[in-house]
Amino acid sequence: MGLFICALFAQVGCGTTHWSDTTRTGTEQLVITGAIEQSVSEISFDVLRGQKVFLDAQYLEGVTDKGFLISTLRQQMVSQGVVLKSDVKEADYVVEARAMTGTNRTDLLFGVPQTTLPNLNVPGVPASIPELSLAKSTTQKGIAKVAVFAYEKESGSSIWQSGSFPVASTAKHMWLLGTGPWQRGSIYNGTQFAGTKLNPYHGSDDSLTRREDVTSEKVFEAGQQLAEKQDSGYEPKARQVDAKEGDKGKAAQLNGTELEFDDPK
Repeated sequence: MGLFICALFAQVGCGTTHWSDTTRTGTEQLVITGAIEQSVSEISFDVLRGQKVFLDAQYLEGVTDKGFLISTLRQQMVSQGVVLKSDVKEADYVVEARAMTGTNRTDLLFGVPQTTLPNLNVPGVPASIPELSLAKSTTQKGIAKVAVFAYEKESGSSIWQSGSFPVASTAKHMWLLGTGPWQRGSIYNGTQFAGTKLNPYHGSDDSLTRREDVTSEKVFEAGQQLAEKQDSGYEPKARQVDAKEGDKGKAAQLNGTELEFDDPK
């Protein structure tokens, strides 16, 4: 019997989990980066398609999530056919970027907020009245405004400017009769309750539909050619491509009638 009790206690144990939080909340980062993606997605670099371009990001210093913004701009440029150069000496044109990012927070309460009472020194009288709410909500908005312009490197002549695109990404948490949070906003895929989606089979109207050129997966023509080359083992040589004005848009005004493309190795 003693051996049985010892064996039973030997099976009993306990464990602990260490929890930690980052300096910035995930919600804050999602609303800011979501706003950056939306703003950059509104910029069209078609006028610089096929051109050798250097991205000048010096005026983005101090912008929150600067690295994310620069990478998103570079992705947008590459996806629209711009030939990015890391050295300004190798570029024919310079794109200069400026931006601002930030957050706003709004708290709304229907009920009685927590109230501190005067110090009456009366035994049994609490020092404060707790919050009594029928409903309350907290809304956080991530705001971004991004603008770029391009000029010729040698002459400094202006080529194009994008205009400014201020946009906001939102996250809203609600509590009803103490139950919550109910979560909605552009960073969520539908309405959620305490982090769990209520209906996983139904899309949400409050989920923002973003342009696929920045936030969605896309295989470009060069990537398709590379995949075909790897599958077949065939390595095509460099070829001449006739660049028609209809295919190149405004970029046809900036270069000649023929461009040479080398297959990546």
